[in-house]
Amino acid sequence: MAELPSCGEQRGVIVCRACGRDPRENDIEQAVAAKGHETASCTVQNDLEVAAEIELGQGSGTGLQVVYPEASVKLAGHSVDDTLQIFVRLRDDIRVKGMCTVQGSTLQLSKDFGEFGPHARKQIQQEKKEAEQESHLRRQRQFEIRWQLYQ
Repeated sequence: MAELPSCGEQRGVIVCRACGRDPRENDIEQAVAAKGHETASCTVQNDLEVAAEIELGQGSGTGLQVVYPEASVKLAGHSVDDTLQIFVRLRDDIRVKGMCTVQGSTLQLSKDFGEFGPHARKQIQQEKKEAEQESHLRRQRQFEIRWQLYQ
């Protein structure tokens, strides 16, 4: 039986000989697994009311991963000594973005990505306010139409 390579070796492996898992479990884990065998992990929780997109440091080749409200994503596979750069942005407004450098922990989008959390909350409040204004205008137009029809 041929010996299986470890997570850090890229030879199209299905199972890692060290941990017995597929190092290609998701894009982010695959990119981090290329750095070395899993010894630490980081969980990013979306505690906001809107979807966000997460990407590991530039050049990781992982692409964006969507994290919906009240969901989380586990970034596993980096060694304890490595730091991860995690980039985040709102899915509906890519101008609202942030970055965090971390060494294994649990992160919350509203608190741990610098100005991203406050800017995201402001954007959410603005969208709610605009939706309420639009709803009010719609009800007002409906009232005026009914008033004109039945006058």
